Formats: sequence, structure tokens, C-alpha cells
Amino acid sequence: MRLTEEQELNYIREYGIDNLGEYDLVLGLGIDLFERWSPEDLATAKALEVIKPVQVHSWISERLRNELYEGMKDGKKILYVSLPYAAARAASFWEPYFCHGPTRRAIGIGWCGELQGTIEIASYIIPEQVTPGEGMTPYYFPKDKGLPPILREEFIAKPSEHVMRGLVDYYKHKGLSSIMGKVYTIETLKCESEEILDKLHRTGYVGIDMESSAFLASAKFHGKDAIVVLTVSDKPYARYHNYIFPRNEIPDYFYDRAKDVVKEATLFLASL
Repeated sequence: MRLTEEQELNYIREYGIDNLGEYDLVLGLGIDLFERWSPEDLATAKALEVIKPVQVHSWISERLRNELYEGMKDGKKILYVSLPYAAARAASFWEPYFCHGPTRRAIGIGWCGELQGTIEIASYIIPEQVTPGEGMTPYYFPKDKGLPPILREEFIAKPSEHVMRGLVDYYKHKGLSSIMGKVYTIETLKCESEEILDKLHRTGYVGIDMESSAFLASAKFHGKDAIVVLTVSDKPYARYHNYIFPRNEIPDYFYDRAKDVVKEATLFLASL
């Protein structure tokens, strides 16, 4: 958001951010929808010494019903914020706690569809660049260029290079594999046409989601470091949408892998 200094101070007070202290941030794009897992499991997995829910007494937070947890690891506070689907809604949560909060860096965690037909379910994708197919991203760019048609390159959003490379090296050290490449952010669930999917496939895009472009663009706009890790949940290019058709076909190991993303993001942030 584009706020004056006075507006930002009021905004921070309204959300209760001024009472949270210093923290690094894990933003869960759908964290609360991992039906067989809750953030408290991070303590069980020894990713954190302690984790507890955070009560923010704000009419805004109560109205939006967002869930916050905080944990400690090696003397560092990690704040976890659950986000709803789609950039315009999710931004109502990452804007206050990240863009206007005290933290300098965040990891966005979510699901995505794979677009090459060769990437397995539950694989990890780390976007190197994200092209917007939604209308929110352009507002974070410095010039008013209008709304972007598909694949308009002046609106491409990129992660923090040094944090992304640090995470990739961390993954290699831990023996975890990940796929790096181009990702496309769509407006909402299953609104992409076959023509869009075919074009993204031909031009080498590895994934499609609903938040990453706006999230990374907002981070750059506010001078923050951000990266994204996506767990492959379905194969839209192969016309296989198992996130909604039906949910009970999502394999158990997907949830295990998605949970591990949050754990490793925590340990990575604590190591910085």
C-alpha cells in the first residue's frame, strides 16, 4: 500500500504490529489448509524450541480472521501468518506483517500447478521470476504502465537473489532437490484457458499459482527481501486439477512434503 508516514504509523497500531517486536516471517499461502498438520507440529519436529498462537487485538485482524503464530529458534523469533488464496485477498495479510512490519525478509510458501508435464506431484519449485496474469502486480511498479496483457515482461517480479541462492545452497546441503524456473500467477482458481496453458508450456514456464507475482513485487516496492517456495499440487497442463477435483485424491506424501517446506524455511531463516 502507498501510505504516508502518519498513515503507516496508524496502520501498524491498528494491526497490533508495534507489539510484536523484531521477527523474520514465514507466510503460508494456504498453510491453514494443510488439513493433517498444524503450525504447532514445528515444535514436535524440533524446528522450533517453542511455538504459540499470537493474539492481535485489532478489529481488522478479527474481521479477517487471520491466524498468527510465533516461535523461537536459536534466539530468533519467527512469525507465521496464514494466508487465503489469491493475491488480492492474501495481500491483506502480507502487507501489514511484512511490507509495513519490522522484518526485512520473508518466505512465501504455497501450492502450484506444474506446466511441463514432467514434474512430479509434491516437487518443490523455487521461482526465479514470476509473470503476472492478475491485475494487482502492476500497482507495485514505479510507473503507471496500465494493466498487463499476458506475458508482458515489464511487470515480471523477481525474488531477492541473495536470499534465493542462500536457500538453494541450504537445500543442497540438506540433500533436498528443488526446481528453479519461471512461474506464472493467475487471477483465481482454474480461470486459465487451454491457450494460456499451451503458451506457458511452450515458453518454458514450470509452474502456475495465484499469489507469487504480487507478493514478490510488493516486497521489492517496499525494499524487503522475499522468496517463494511452492509445492506442486496438480498438473493443469495435463488437465489434472487434483486440488479441487477431488481433494481426497491428494496423496499423503504431498502433505508431508508441504509440511517439510515450512520446517526447512524456519531452519533456513534461523541460520541467517
